[in-house]
Amino acid sequence: LMFRYNLNDSLTTFTYGLNQGQTSNQALRTQLGKFDETHTFSPTLLNEFSLAMNRFHSDTSSKTGQPYVSIAGFFVNLGSLPGPQSFNQTNANTLPELFDNLTKTVGNHTLKAGIQFRLNRLNTWLRPIVTYDYYSFGSLETNFPFAAQVGGTPGSIGNNSSNWDVYAQDDWRLNARFMVNVGLRYDYNTTWNVGHGDQQNFIYATQKFGTPGASAYTPPRSDFAPRVGFSWDPFGKGKTVVHGY
Repeated sequence: LMFRYNLNDSLTTFTYGLNQGQTSNQALRTQLGKFDETHTFSPTLLNEFSLAMNRFHSDTSSKTGQPYVSIAGFFVNLGSLPGPQSFNQTNANTLPELFDNLTKTVGNHTLKAGIQFRLNRLNTWLRPIVTYDYYSFGSLETNFPFAAQVGGTPGSIGNNSSNWDVYAQDDWRLNARFMVNVGLRYDYNTTWNVGHGDQQNFIYATQKFGTPGASAYTPPRSDFAPRVGFSWDPFGKGKTVVHGY
């Protein structure tokens, strides 16, 4: 049995503008945990099981409640007043994984099979930001912006997907000097979807939005990867080995 846990915290002060207060205390925490169990059922049967969890959390929000204000000339950007950075974002990602490998020895065959399963849970909150655009300093003095907008999301948006991988292989030792390896792997990856099924795809051909909750595409279901290889000791002394795949 083995258990491992890693925790890493960092805090970086990022200056995103020249004006006073235009700094962002960017906090980051990563956590990695893994449990391993290796079990010997018999001299010819071995199983290796692992369960892991990766956790990532970051906050890049600027610490100011002021709106973002920009002033533009005819073709020249004259700068910006004190305000937040363009992207105030909080991320919280969780990725649990499961691994299992089984090894069985039968005569001169070593059979192996395994599976890997991973869930991807990415949660992002783009903090609301108010933006005012002015043509000139004069329009700023009279508080007459030509554009005013609010960007961001009302709350956290969760994006989910999963990965499925399985394999089987056989190491067949024909004699003391020659071994053949054959194997087959299969991968299936689901599409990314919003947690509550609120996503909509824009269909270019019809210039309309598709059905809410529909996947962006149909993931392939025929990702098989066969493998054939060999290992040959031409002199039988264990010092020279020729591999081919």
